[in-house]
Amino acid sequence: LGWALAMSNQKDDSRIQATQLESLTNNLKDSKDKSSLYMRAGGIFHILGDRVGAASNYNKAYDTAEKLQLKKELIPILVNLGVLNSELKEHKSAIDNYNYALEIMYEINDFRYKPPVLFNLALTLNGQKMYQEGLDIFLQIDEMIDENWPKGRVSQVYSGFSNSYMGLQEYAKAKIYNDKTLKLHNETGVQDDVRIMTEVA
Repeated sequence: LGWALAMSNQKDDSRIQATQLESLTNNLKDSKDKSSLYMRAGGIFHILGDRVGAASNYNKAYDTAEKLQLKKELIPILVNLGVLNSELKEHKSAIDNYNYALEIMYEINDFRYKPPVLFNLALTLNGQKMYQEGLDIFLQIDEMIDENWPKGRVSQVYSGFSNSYMGLQEYAKAKIYNDKTLKLHNETGVQDDVRIMTEVA
């Protein structure tokens, strides 16, 4: 209900639901469900733009999952924490969280979240002007792309490639991927501001 209200732009009512959910969850015994509910509350606060509330609940979800050694549940929590870290300009924490998520994936042989984790990690590295490191990650993602990937997601990867190559001053390669991005933008009817940014690049 909190999520639905947030998506319907009924922010005050959504915040009430998120706060109630957090309060109810505080009273539960430690369990997988408790960790999951904290993450759901964090997700509502996150979409409302309340990063303090989001961080509080994501961290509670993390602490509960870590305490109970819920490795599989830790991965999506780390992904959400990484995104929040980036928004808060805590880029080192974001990189650490993404790398820890990858480490757990290999430990438990569960790679469902690997593409978004790699993508967010690569974007964060590019944002920190670590273009070669970002490019290395995008190359890994490129090997995972198949016909089932949505064109919109593929265009985001190609845009990341272009950004890495521009940062490395390899402009011919950057233009190749920028052109690929534009081609996919035209096929998917992407938002005007995203298309214009690609044309400016």
